[in-house]
Amino acid sequence: MKRMLSLGIVLLLFLGCGKPSTESRGMGRAGAGDTIIKSPVMVRDIKNDSLNEYVTVSGTLSGITDVTIIGETSGTILEIYKNLGDYVEKGEEIAKLDNDNIRIQFEQAQANLLATEASLASVNSSFNASESLYKDGSISKMEYDNAYASLKQAQAALAGAQASLESAKLSFEKSRLTAPVNGYIASTELEIGNTVSQGTALLTIVDYSKLKLKTGVNESELFLIKKGQKVTIKSELNSLELVGKIAGIGMKPINASSTYPIEIIADNSKGKLAPGMVVTGKILAHTFKNVVYASLNHVLDDYGQKYVYVIDSENKAEKRVVELGTIVDEQVIIKSGLKEGDRLVTEGMEMLNEGSIVEVKG
Repeated sequence: MKRMLSLGIVLLLFLGCGKPSTESRGMGRAGAGDTIIKSPVMVRDIKNDSLNEYVTVSGTLSGITDVTIIGETSGTILEIYKNLGDYVEKGEEIAKLDNDNIRIQFEQAQANLLATEASLASVNSSFNASESLYKDGSISKMEYDNAYASLKQAQAALAGAQASLESAKLSFEKSRLTAPVNGYIASTELEIGNTVSQGTALLTIVDYSKLKLKTGVNESELFLIKKGQKVTIKSELNSLELVGKIAGIGMKPINASSTYPIEIIADNSKGKLAPGMVVTGKILAHTFKNVVYASLNHVLDDYGQKYVYVIDSENKAEKRVVELGTIVDEQVIIKSGLKEGDRLVTEGMEMLNEGSIVEVKG
Protein backbone atom coordinates (compact mmCIF):
# COMPACT_ATOMS: atom_id res chain seq x y z
CA MET A 1 0.00 0.00 0.00
CA LYS A 2 2.82 2.39 0.85
CA ARG A 3 4.45 1.51 -2.47
CA MET A 4 1.32 2.45 -4.45
CA LEU A 5 1.08 5.80 -2.64
CA SER A 6 4.70 6.54 -3.46
CA LEU A 7 4.17 5.82 -7.15
CA GLY A 8 1.16 8.15 -7.19
CA ILE A 9 3.11 11.00 -5.63
CA VAL A 10 5.93 10.58 -8.15
CA LEU A 11 3.46 10.60 -11.03
CA LEU A 12 1.83 13.81 -9.82
CA LEU A 13 5.19 15.47 -9.40
CA PHE A 14 6.16 14.45 -12.95
CA LEU A 15 2.98 15.83 -14.50
CA GLY A 16 3.36 19.07 -12.58
CA CYS A 17 6.90 19.59 -13.85
CA GLY A 18 5.99 18.92 -17.51
CA LYS A 19 3.15 21.52 -17.75
CA PRO A 20 4.27 24.58 -19.85
CA SER A 21 4.08 27.97 -18.17
CA THR A 22 2.16 30.92 -19.54
CA GLU A 23 5.48 32.55 -20.43
CA SER A 24 6.82 29.60 -22.40
CA ARG A 25 3.54 29.24 -24.29
CA GLY A 26 3.83 32.82 -25.39
CA MET A 27 0.18 33.81 -25.24
CA GLY A 28 1.10 37.45 -25.79
CA ARG A 29 -0.62 38.77 -22.65
CA ALA A 30 1.05 41.53 -20.73
CA GLY A 31 0.57 39.87 -17.36
CA ALA A 32 3.42 39.41 -14.93
CA GLY A 33 5.95 36.89 -16.18
CA ASP A 34 4.42 36.63 -19.68
CA THR A 35 6.48 37.04 -22.90
CA ILE A 36 5.13 39.51 -25.49
CA ILE A 37 5.55 38.23 -29.07
CA LYS A 38 6.52 41.05 -31.44
CA SER A 39 5.57 40.74 -35.11
CA PRO A 40 8.46 41.68 -37.47
CA VAL A 41 7.45 44.27 -40.07
CA MET A 42 8.98 46.73 -42.49
CA VAL A 43 7.59 50.24 -42.90
CA ARG A 44 7.73 53.25 -45.20
CA ASP A 45 7.38 56.82 -44.01
CA ILE A 46 4.49 58.45 -45.83
CA LYS A 47 4.97 61.91 -47.33
CA ASN A 48 3.24 64.05 -49.90
CA ASP A 49 5.09 63.51 -53.16
CA SER A 50 4.80 63.55 -56.94
CA LEU A 51 3.71 60.43 -58.82
CA ASN A 52 4.52 60.06 -62.52
CA GLU A 53 2.19 58.25 -64.88
CA TYR A 54 3.85 56.72 -67.94
CA VAL A 55 2.69 55.26 -71.22
CA THR A 56 4.78 52.16 -71.89
CA VAL A 57 5.40 50.86 -75.42
CA SER A 58 7.54 48.06 -76.82
CA GLY A 59 8.88 46.87 -80.13
CA THR A 60 11.96 46.07 -82.21
CA LEU A 61 14.52 48.70 -83.18
CA SER A 62 15.49 49.35 -86.79
CA GLY A 63 18.08 51.62 -88.36
CA ILE A 64 17.05 55.08 -89.48
CA THR A 65 17.96 53.78 -92.95
CA ASP A 66 17.64 50.12 -93.89
CA VAL A 67 18.07 49.47 -97.63
CA THR A 68 18.33 46.21 -99.52
CA ILE A 69 20.23 46.54 -102.82
CA ILE A 70 18.69 44.58 -105.68
CA GLY A 71 20.65 43.64 -108.80
CA GLU A 72 19.48 45.80 -111.73
CA THR A 73 21.59 44.15 -114.40
CA SER A 74 23.37 40.86 -115.03
CA GLY A 75 27.11 40.38 -114.80
CA THR A 76 29.98 38.62 -113.11
CA ILE A 77 31.50 40.00 -109.90
CA LEU A 78 35.15 40.78 -110.66
CA GLU A 79 36.22 42.65 -107.50
CA ILE A 80 34.77 43.43 -104.06
CA TYR A 81 35.76 46.71 -102.41
CA LYS A 82 33.55 46.64 -99.32
CA ASN A 83 32.78 43.75 -96.97
CA LEU A 84 30.41 42.88 -94.14
CA GLY A 85 30.43 45.57 -91.43
CA ASP A 86 32.23 48.18 -93.56
CA TYR A 87 30.95 51.74 -93.71
CA VAL A 88 30.03 53.07 -97.16
CA GLU A 89 29.10 56.51 -98.38
CA LYS A 90 26.38 57.30 -100.87
CA GLY A 91 27.70 56.76 -104.42
CA GLU A 92 30.71 54.73 -103.29
CA GLU A 93 31.41 51.64 -105.39
CA ILE A 94 31.00 48.41 -103.45
CA ALA A 95 32.01 45.87 -106.09
CA LYS A 96 33.10 45.79 -109.74
CA LEU A 97 30.95 43.92 -112.24
CA ASP A 98 31.84 42.71 -115.70
CA ASN A 99 30.23 45.69 -117.43
CA ASP A 100 32.79 46.62 -120.12
CA ASN A 101 30.25 46.44 -122.96
CA ILE A 102 27.86 48.79 -121.14
CA ARG A 103 30.74 51.14 -120.28
CA ILE A 104 31.82 51.27 -123.93
CA GLN A 105 28.27 52.06 -125.03
CA PHE A 106 28.18 54.88 -122.48
CA GLU A 107 31.47 56.31 -123.73
CA GLN A 108 30.23 56.06 -127.36
CA ALA A 109 27.08 57.96 -126.39
CA GLN A 110 29.24 60.67 -124.83
CA ALA A 111 31.32 60.94 -128.03
CA ASN A 112 28.20 61.01 -130.21
CA LEU A 113 26.79 63.87 -128.17
CA LEU A 114 29.99 65.89 -128.64
CA ALA A 115 29.87 65.28 -132.42
CA THR A 116 26.22 66.25 -132.60
CA GLU A 117 26.87 69.45 -130.68
CA ALA A 118 29.68 70.34 -133.12
CA SER A 119 27.43 69.59 -136.09
CA LEU A 120 24.68 71.77 -134.66
CA ALA A 121 27.11 74.63 -134.17
CA SER A 122 28.17 74.38 -137.86
CA VAL A 123 24.57 74.17 -139.12
CA ASN A 124 23.56 77.08 -136.91
CA SER A 125 26.38 79.19 -138.36
CA SER A 126 25.28 78.32 -141.93
CA PHE A 127 21.70 79.19 -141.14
CA ASN A 128 22.67 82.58 -139.73
CA ALA A 129 24.54 83.31 -142.96
CA SER A 130 21.62 82.13 -145.10
CA GLU A 131 19.22 84.27 -143.11
CA SER A 132 21.37 87.37 -143.71
CA LEU A 133 21.66 86.62 -147.46
CA TYR A 134 17.93 86.02 -147.72
CA LYS A 135 17.18 89.40 -146.16
CA ASP A 136 19.53 91.00 -148.69
CA GLY A 137 17.81 89.12 -151.54
CA SER A 138 20.99 87.23 -152.39
CA ILE A 139 19.36 83.76 -152.08
CA SER A 140 15.95 82.44 -152.85
CA LYS A 141 13.18 81.51 -150.43
CA MET A 142 13.79 77.83 -151.21
CA GLU A 143 17.44 78.08 -150.27
CA TYR A 144 16.51 79.82 -147.01
CA ASP A 145 13.91 77.14 -146.21
CA ASN A 146 16.44 74.39 -146.84
CA ALA A 147 18.89 76.05 -144.43
CA TYR A 148 16.15 76.37 -141.81
CA ALA A 149 15.20 72.67 -142.24
CA SER A 150 18.87 71.67 -141.77
CA LEU A 151 18.96 73.65 -138.52
CA LYS A 152 15.86 71.89 -137.16
CA GLN A 153 17.29 68.49 -138.13
CA ALA A 154 20.54 69.27 -136.31
CA GLN A 155 18.61 70.40 -133.21
CA ALA A 156 16.57 67.18 -133.30
CA ALA A 157 19.76 65.15 -133.66
CA LEU A 158 21.18 66.88 -130.58
CA ALA A 159 18.05 66.07 -128.55
CA GLY A 160 18.30 62.44 -129.65
CA ALA A 161 22.00 62.27 -128.73
CA GLN A 162 21.24 63.71 -125.27
CA ALA A 163 18.49 61.14 -124.71
CA SER A 164 20.78 58.32 -125.86
CA LEU A 165 23.47 59.49 -123.48
CA GLU A 166 21.03 59.58 -120.55
CA SER A 167 19.90 56.05 -121.38
CA ALA A 168 23.47 54.80 -121.69
CA LYS A 169 24.42 56.57 -118.46
CA LEU A 170 21.50 54.95 -116.59
CA SER A 171 22.47 51.52 -117.91
CA PHE A 172 26.08 52.12 -116.90
CA GLU A 173 25.11 53.25 -113.40
CA LYS A 174 22.89 50.20 -112.96
CA SER A 175 25.79 48.00 -113.97
CA ARG A 176 27.94 49.51 -111.21
CA LEU A 177 27.24 48.28 -107.69
CA THR A 178 27.23 51.52 -105.69
CA ALA A 179 25.79 52.52 -102.33
CA PRO A 180 22.50 54.45 -102.61
CA VAL A 181 22.81 55.71 -99.00
CA ASN A 182 25.32 56.13 -96.21
CA GLY A 183 25.56 53.26 -93.75
CA TYR A 184 27.09 49.96 -92.76
CA ILE A 185 26.91 46.73 -94.74
CA ALA A 186 24.68 44.58 -92.54
CA SER A 187 24.46 41.55 -94.84
CA THR A 188 25.99 40.57 -98.18
CA GLU A 189 25.71 37.81 -100.75
CA LEU A 190 28.63 39.03 -102.87
CA GLU A 191 31.32 36.56 -103.89
CA ILE A 192 34.00 37.10 -106.53
CA GLY A 193 33.17 35.06 -109.62
CA ASN A 194 29.46 34.79 -108.88
CA THR A 195 27.00 35.98 -111.49
CA VAL A 196 24.63 38.75 -110.48
CA SER A 197 21.11 38.35 -111.82
CA GLN A 198 18.60 41.14 -112.26
CA GLY A 199 16.16 41.26 -109.31
CA THR A 200 18.41 39.34 -106.90
CA ALA A 201 18.97 40.74 -103.37
CA LEU A 202 22.71 41.39 -103.08
CA LEU A 203 23.31 43.18 -99.78
CA THR A 204 21.74 45.34 -97.08
CA ILE A 205 22.97 48.74 -95.89
CA VAL A 206 21.87 49.99 -92.48
CA ASP A 207 22.50 53.37 -90.86
CA TYR A 208 22.09 52.96 -87.09
CA SER A 209 23.54 56.31 -86.02
CA LYS A 210 19.87 56.92 -85.31
CA LEU A 211 17.40 54.19 -84.43
CA LYS A 212 13.72 53.95 -85.18
CA LEU A 213 11.05 52.29 -83.05
CA LYS A 214 7.74 51.63 -84.75
CA THR A 215 5.16 50.71 -82.15
CA GLY A 216 1.65 51.67 -81.02
CA VAL A 217 -0.57 52.89 -78.19
CA ASN A 218 -4.16 52.02 -77.36
CA GLU A 219 -7.06 54.44 -77.67
CA SER A 220 -6.99 55.35 -73.97
CA GLU A 221 -3.33 56.42 -74.27
CA LEU A 222 -3.54 58.24 -77.61
CA PHE A 223 -4.28 61.69 -76.20
CA LEU A 224 -1.79 61.34 -73.35
CA ILE A 225 1.14 61.70 -75.77
CA LYS A 226 2.18 64.23 -78.40
CA LYS A 227 4.70 64.68 -81.19
CA GLY A 228 8.14 65.72 -79.98
CA GLN A 229 7.65 64.20 -76.53
CA LYS A 230 10.69 62.58 -74.88
CA VAL A 231 10.87 58.77 -74.73
CA THR A 232 13.26 56.72 -72.59
CA ILE A 233 14.19 53.56 -74.50
CA LYS A 234 15.68 50.57 -72.69
CA SER A 235 16.86 47.20 -73.94
CA GLU A 236 15.28 44.15 -72.33
CA LEU A 237 18.69 42.42 -72.26
CA ASN A 238 20.74 45.05 -70.47
CA SER A 239 20.48 48.36 -68.65
CA LEU A 240 21.58 50.52 -71.57
CA GLU A 241 19.23 53.39 -72.39
CA LEU A 242 18.64 55.86 -75.19
CA VAL A 243 16.58 59.03 -75.14
CA GLY A 244 14.39 59.55 -78.20
CA LYS A 245 11.45 61.62 -79.31
CA ILE A 246 8.07 60.85 -80.81
CA ALA A 247 8.52 61.64 -84.50
CA GLY A 248 4.97 60.88 -85.61
CA ILE A 249 1.57 59.69 -84.44
CA GLY A 250 -0.94 58.00 -86.73
CA MET A 251 -4.55 59.00 -86.18
CA LYS A 252 -5.94 55.81 -87.70
CA PRO A 253 -5.84 52.42 -85.94
CA ILE A 254 -3.65 49.67 -87.37
CA ASN A 255 -5.68 47.12 -89.36
CA ALA A 256 -8.99 48.16 -87.76
CA SER A 257 -7.62 47.38 -84.28
CA SER A 258 -7.60 49.73 -81.28
CA THR A 259 -3.85 50.35 -81.61
CA TYR A 260 -2.67 53.62 -83.08
CA PRO A 261 0.80 53.68 -84.70
CA ILE A 262 3.58 55.89 -83.40
CA GLU A 263 7.18 56.28 -84.57
CA ILE A 264 10.05 57.12 -82.22
CA ILE A 265 13.52 58.28 -83.34
CA ALA A 266 16.54 58.12 -80.99
CA ASP A 267 20.12 59.26 -81.40
CA ASN A 268 22.52 56.28 -81.30
CA SER A 269 25.76 58.00 -82.27
CA LYS A 270 27.56 56.20 -79.42
CA GLY A 271 26.32 52.81 -80.64
CA LYS A 272 24.68 51.77 -77.37
CA LEU A 273 21.94 49.72 -79.04
CA ALA A 274 21.59 47.99 -82.40
CA PRO A 275 18.86 47.26 -84.95
CA GLY A 276 16.85 44.15 -84.15
CA MET A 277 16.96 44.60 -80.38
CA VAL A 278 13.67 44.32 -78.49
CA VAL A 279 13.14 47.38 -76.29
CA THR A 280 10.57 49.13 -74.13
CA GLY A 281 9.88 52.84 -74.18
CA LYS A 282 8.50 54.99 -71.37
CA ILE A 283 6.66 58.23 -72.16
CA LEU A 284 5.77 60.58 -69.32
CA ALA A 285 2.03 61.15 -69.67
CA HIS A 286 1.08 62.97 -66.46
CA THR A 287 2.46 63.98 -63.06
CA PHE A 288 0.20 63.89 -59.98
CA LYS A 289 1.67 66.50 -57.63
CA ASN A 290 1.58 66.59 -53.82
CA VAL A 291 -0.27 63.30 -53.33
CA VAL A 292 -0.11 60.39 -50.90
CA TYR A 293 0.25 57.02 -52.59
CA ALA A 294 1.07 53.41 -51.79
CA SER A 295 1.77 50.18 -53.58
CA LEU A 296 -1.28 48.08 -54.37
CA ASN A 297 0.55 45.21 -52.64
CA HIS A 298 0.36 47.10 -49.33
CA VAL A 299 -3.42 47.53 -49.42
CA LEU A 300 -5.52 44.75 -47.92
CA ASP A 301 -9.16 43.90 -48.60
CA ASP A 302 -11.90 42.87 -46.20
CA TYR A 303 -15.04 42.10 -48.19
CA GLY A 304 -14.59 45.16 -50.37
CA GLN A 305 -13.33 47.44 -47.62
CA LYS A 306 -9.78 48.57 -48.34
CA TYR A 307 -7.40 49.08 -45.43
CA VAL A 308 -3.74 49.32 -44.49
CA TYR A 309 -1.73 49.02 -41.31
CA VAL A 310 0.28 51.85 -39.83
CA ILE A 311 2.57 51.74 -36.82
CA ASP A 312 2.10 54.26 -34.02
CA SER A 313 4.73 55.76 -31.70
CA GLU A 314 4.42 52.77 -29.32
CA ASN A 315 5.13 50.31 -32.14
CA LYS A 316 1.54 49.08 -32.19
CA ALA A 317 -0.35 48.25 -35.38
CA GLU A 318 -3.33 50.43 -36.26
CA LYS A 319 -5.81 49.36 -38.92
CA ARG A 320 -6.72 52.25 -41.23
CA VAL A 321 -9.57 52.15 -43.72
CA VAL A 322 -8.48 53.99 -46.88
CA GLU A 323 -10.21 55.46 -49.91
CA LEU A 324 -8.41 54.68 -53.14
CA GLY A 325 -7.98 57.03 -56.10
CA THR A 326 -6.23 56.72 -59.45
CA ILE A 327 -4.11 53.62 -60.04
CA VAL A 328 -0.75 54.34 -61.69
CA ASP A 329 1.08 51.16 -62.66
CA GLU A 330 1.54 49.31 -59.33
CA GLN A 331 0.86 52.39 -57.22
CA VAL A 332 -2.46 53.83 -56.08
CA ILE A 333 -3.26 57.33 -54.86
CA ILE A 334 -4.75 57.34 -51.32
CA LYS A 335 -7.55 59.90 -51.18
CA SER A 336 -8.13 59.46 -47.44
CA GLY A 337 -6.97 57.29 -44.55
CA LEU A 338 -3.24 58.03 -44.81
CA LYS A 339 -1.38 61.25 -44.15
CA GLU A 340 2.12 62.57 -44.25
CA GLY A 341 4.17 61.26 -41.32
CA ASP A 342 2.37 57.90 -41.01
CA ARG A 343 4.51 54.77 -40.95
CA LEU A 344 2.92 52.41 -43.47
CA VAL A 345 3.56 48.67 -43.08
CA THR A 346 5.04 47.33 -46.32
CA GLU A 347 5.98 43.81 -45.22
CA GLY A 348 4.41 41.57 -42.60
CA MET A 349 0.95 43.19 -42.60
CA GLU A 350 -0.78 39.84 -43.26
CA MET A 351 0.07 38.65 -39.72
CA LEU A 352 -1.15 41.78 -37.93
CA ASN A 353 -4.28 42.61 -35.98
CA GLU A 354 -5.43 45.88 -34.45
CA GLY A 355 -3.08 46.64 -31.57
CA SER A 356 -0.43 44.05 -32.46
CA ILE A 357 2.96 44.94 -31.05
CA VAL A 358 5.61 44.95 -33.79
CA GLU A 359 9.33 45.04 -34.24
CA VAL A 360 10.33 47.30 -37.14
CA LYS A 361 13.05 45.73 -39.24
CA GLY A 362 15.41 47.49 -41.66
